[in-house]
Amino acid sequence: MRSAVSVSDFCFAREVKLGTYSTRGPGPPGAVISTRRMLEDARAEPQYGERIPYVVISGPPGSRLIDRCVTPEELLSNPHATLDADYYIAQLIPPLERIFGLVGANVRSWYDEMPKFQLTRRFETLAANPAAPGRPEVAGNHDNNDNGNKTIEWFMPSTICISCNVKMTKSPAVLDVDQDVDRSVVNEGEEPLPLCNRCASDPPSTMAVLQTRLNAEQRKYADVVRVCQSCAGLSPLEVDEDGVPCENKGCPVFYTRVKQRARLGAERTIIEQVVRRLGAKAGHCRENRGCELDW
Repeated sequence: MRSAVSVSDFCFAREVKLGTYSTRGPGPPGAVISTRRMLEDARAEPQYGERIPYVVISGPPGSRLIDRCVTPEELLSNPHATLDADYYIAQLIPPLERIFGLVGANVRSWYDEMPKFQLTRRFETLAANPAAPGRPEVAGNHDNNDNGNKTIEWFMPSTICISCNVKMTKSPAVLDVDQDVDRSVVNEGEEPLPLCNRCASDPPSTMAVLQTRLNAEQRKYADVVRVCQSCAGLSPLEVDEDGVPCENKGCPVFYTRVKQRARLGAERTIIEQVVRRLGAKAGHCRENRGCELDW
């Protein structure tokens, strides 16, 4: 439920035998995933009896199980997709009941009564509104706004400061936090930053904290890439921006690398926008009040 698990431990890998399934309904998940791949690339046809890995993700109420089966890469690369914890736990309850039933323990009742953990994810909050100022490339193209694949957190403003992780009791800062300044330094209608007033009032320190966090994520990704690079016997010149060209589904480092790459991309998208606008505020402060920034 906390998403602190290895995706490789939750992968199903069933044999796919295309051409042997009934046409009256959808085939098994592996066959459906293989068909999707073949629609994109006809050369992606699996061999007869090949095992295709897939995972089960959460979906809207009433969605079919077959529609929630995706490849592990799609789960790791999509920030809106999460493992369906209830489904996997439900598969474990029957065998646990047979084991603990010998000592009179009711596993299902224990699971129903235990407090559930709801994970709140942080997305690109500054881009939640496709028509928001500062994003003309999205505002002018509504066809690319695929809201059907986004969760409700995408459309809700963040209540957690991304710098100090403090829950904000008021609306996010709009960079007009200087009490001796009677106007805002951002354009009217611009989306507020996911920062508390204390962090927004100190741009140099906040920018340093956010940049340090981004650098830490970059180092983590670089460390994983070096492990894969050493395993594959590649030189640094053979590793591009996309990382090591290895897709070994049986290697746990593969899932760590893909997950860290997606996390780095999400952090970079959020932090770079905040740092850019904080830098604009710092420049405005120097021009109008001649204040000096202490780095």
